[in-house]
Amino acid sequence: TIYSMLVRLDRQSTATSLFLRQHSAAIRADIRRLKLSGDVLTYVSDISNATFGGIEKAIAEFEHVFFDMNDADESLISGVTVWAIDELAAYARLFSRHVFQSTHHVFAGQQVQAIECLRHAMSSCRALEKR
Repeated sequence: TIYSMLVRLDRQSTATSLFLRQHSAAIRADIRRLKLSGDVLTYVSDISNATFGGIEKAIAEFEHVFFDMNDADESLISGVTVWAIDELAAYARLFSRHVFQSTHHVFAGQQVQAIECLRHAMSSCRALEKR
């Protein structure tokens, strides 16, 4: 891959940056393909799967590409950590916009829906955390 070639050329930082940009773009593309049909819980489930699944995939590929080549530099690992935090912040903004800002007048049914969305998000967080 291009990443392994860059690593062999001692360009780990460039390889990591390119790698993370590509994974961010993939997550954004997956989210853009989603359709909001009015069911917020389904949409939250879909954006959770796209975001958390994308982060998990990126980490697994990072380990394969960068650890198989040589021991990854700690700065590369912290770069991946910062990237994951940024992806989670983008997810939180999207989540908030669709779950909380869409319910100006919180009725009992919308409260239940918001709670279910939060439960799903927490479940996705726990699953990634176990990784």
